[in-house]
Amino acid sequence: MQTKLGESVLVVGKCIKDAEYKRVGAKDSPVTSFSLNVGKRQDTTTIFVNCKAWYALAEYSKQISKGDAVIVIGRTESREYNGKTYTDLIAEWINFVSDTEPQELSPSGVPYPNGAVFEETDSKEPLPF
Repeated sequence: MQTKLGESVLVVGKCIKDAEYKRVGAKDSPVTSFSLNVGKRQDTTTIFVNCKAWYALAEYSKQISKGDAVIVIGRTESREYNGKTYTDLIAEWINFVSDTEPQELSPSGVPYPNGAVFEETDSKEPLPF
């Protein structure tokens, strides 16, 4: 599934292979790369999304394994390689459910998109929408 939310994109899919974690550049910045199967086109070809997570999100997402259900909110970024244009989803928020070890619904230390804070409530008042 893919949805555009203003400047951000939300994708939901299954990870097709284990996430690749590495440190890059002069500052030794952590980055994790992984790909998701997010659906099929009308002609039945599979839609894949290449995702990258940096810094704290890289540390969290390096646990993602093949077969895990993953939700990513991020922005798209294009790059050229050998005369072809590739588009990556640069993660702003990630959550996943591991086939082997269930994760918390809200991973600690990973901010929600746009600084939003979600809290449980016992209120019986209707939602504002």
